[in-house]
Amino acid sequence: FVPLPGQESGDDSVAAAIEYAVDVLKVRSLTVCGHSGCGAMQALLGAGHAGPGDRGTPLQRWLRHGLPSLDRVHADADAGSDAADHTGSRPHPRPRPRPRLAGRGIADAAEQLCLANVVQQLEHLRAHAS
Repeated sequence: FVPLPGQESGDDSVAAAIEYAVDVLKVRSLTVCGHSGCGAMQALLGAGHAGPGDRGTPLQRWLRHGLPSLDRVHADADAGSDAADHTGSRPHPRPRPRPRLAGRGIADAAEQLCLANVVQQLEHLRAHAS
């Protein structure tokens, strides 16, 4: 996970690594990877994270960084169902394209969340000043 800059994470290690790589080492390209069968994504789907204001365990606190990805998947699903139900009586925002795989369909909700998480983490990376 790449926490948003300024977000209270209790750990600056990711932001420090980004800053050092980009500003000191002059790294020009960063790669964000995701994988199918990700246990973190499965835990998010199973509500294995701490809620706002809840200290939780270290693992549950770490999983909170995946909540924007979970929110993204839910928003995309809601936008898709809203678009399908829209009667044209008022303007409706076009839903953003969902992340997808080339050559095959998405297997399940966990895989959809894995894909959405890569996109979300890229957005978080872009938000860093470095």
